[in-house]
Amino acid sequence: MQVYFEHKLQTDDIIVRQSNADNEFIEKNAGIYFPLVKINDIVLTFSDIISCDLEIGSTFLPKFTVTIDDSNYEIREQHINNQLSFLTVFIGNPRDVVYKPIKNTYLITEFYSEPGSTTITIESELFVPKLFQYKQKKFEGTSFDALQNIAKESDLGFVSNIKNTNDNMIWINPGYNYDWINDSILPGAYKTDKNSFVCFIDQFANLNFIDLKTASDSGSYATLETDVLTGTELNESVDLLLSNNRFRQPDDKSIFIQYYTPNNNYGELAKNRYTKLRYQQLQNDRISNTDYVEVENTKQIKNSTVKTVDQSVNCHDKYNIANYITKHNKSIIQGTELNLVLDYFAPSSFMYMTVPIEIYSFPRVTNKYPDSNIETLDNVQENESNLRTSSHLLVESLSGETIVTAIGYAFRKPPAVKNTEELSGTYRVYQTLTVFLKQNQ
Repeated sequence: MQVYFEHKLQTDDIIVRQSNADNEFIEKNAGIYFPLVKINDIVLTFSDIISCDLEIGSTFLPKFTVTIDDSNYEIREQHINNQLSFLTVFIGNPRDVVYKPIKNTYLITEFYSEPGSTTITIESELFVPKLFQYKQKKFEGTSFDALQNIAKESDLGFVSNIKNTNDNMIWINPGYNYDWINDSILPGAYKTDKNSFVCFIDQFANLNFIDLKTASDSGSYATLETDVLTGTELNESVDLLLSNNRFRQPDDKSIFIQYYTPNNNYGELAKNRYTKLRYQQLQNDRISNTDYVEVENTKQIKNSTVKTVDQSVNCHDKYNIANYITKHNKSIIQGTELNLVLDYFAPSSFMYMTVPIEIYSFPRVTNKYPDSNIETLDNVQENESNLRTSSHLLVESLSGETIVTAIGYAFRKPPAVKNTEELSGTYRVYQTLTVFLKQNQ
């Protein structure tokens, strides 16, 4: 991935006044153990935050949802009105010398609460006002150039894993940059018949233009360069590895997977086999020559088969089929998916980078057969216990190189925790990842 330039969006400051021990803890550890959240001019106290979720990749704009205890009705009485409301969020380690924390302002799109409940849930999305300004215009260049131009106009950063595309043309903007990206530029983007593109804004306010084939073929692995909790730089960087191995060595730098859930959609792919056949037919039609004959000053097709026409006055010669090629080639990231909950941050696991995963199974033994790791539990009596063993076996079908397709940050405050001292060392903001196993394994 290459960061071509960084964003220039304005972000509100979050000031924590150091007046007691709790605030001193907040100043040193906010963003690691819990998020800092500011609604308009109010910084939420830790005790008011029940849960929060930051989602990247599932929608074009990052989405932040927070549920709070509004027992004094301050939010409902002072901040639910006929004016726009904003939310600023800070997640990450402020002492990290390599990886930047997440800090941006979000537009609140919805407040809602159940009648009689003291809790209120707030939904928001990254505030990029210039994406939604009405301005008709044209741009001549490639889709890559057009997206870079939009990013600069909208004060966004720009990130891509390619250097350019092969689709030079005049791109017409009907009014809004947001619609222009999703309705015109992305569907018309073309590099080769094997490439497929996705476009989204990440947690650092960068407009990402990603080629899936390049992401799949790339040998660019995520690395770990700092201690996530302390922020201190490691003596030397190590390749990032995610693993659920509970018996790691003390010097093992892999990040622990607390929970994982495998999914796959191979059945859905089989159902859509007609799509592949249709794609092949379009390709055959597109590359065939069509013969015309003059009949009474009118051009008519000599052959009975009607051919697909790619040419257009303002468009590149692959424009009419580019969207179909992109949809077809997205099968690169279809198949076996893993939803992961990590022990803490993997700050270098950026979208569409390669991250190795190791999933281990831990066989169980019973009191009846204490030395057996393969004893089935079907014959175990109801009153007989079974325990996990210290032995473990790599699950090859769920392990290997993966592509990160969605990132999340979440926080859940257990009801028993009342102050920051109880929080320290036990609970923290954790990271979730959605990854797809590379198909060439």
